[in-house]
Amino acid sequence: MHLIYDVTGFGSVASYTVEGDRIALFNDPQCPYETGEYTWELEEGDLVLREVQDRCAIHLRAVNLTRQAWLSCQPPSARAAASDMWDKPPGCEGLG
Repeated sequence: MHLIYDVTGFGSVASYTVEGDRIALFNDPQCPYETGEYTWELEEGDLVLREVQDRCAIHLRAVNLTRQAWLSCQPPSARAAASDMWDKPPGCEGLG
């Protein structure tokens, strides 16, 4: 998982697992020994995270992850993916 929060410049990469409406983040270079737990849901196509518990970086990862909805870096269609002609959200440039 690659995360970029444009407002604060927060960026991270982490491994994750999903079970139902729960997501666990781990192997984050900022907090290699902390696992963050969140609930997730899609609201109008955007990913919204809500903290269950996360002590990473004096709670800053949780603040940054829950402050805004997250946009997907996935193209909206196979045609857009093949042509690379689509409006990419901030932070998605150069991924893939």
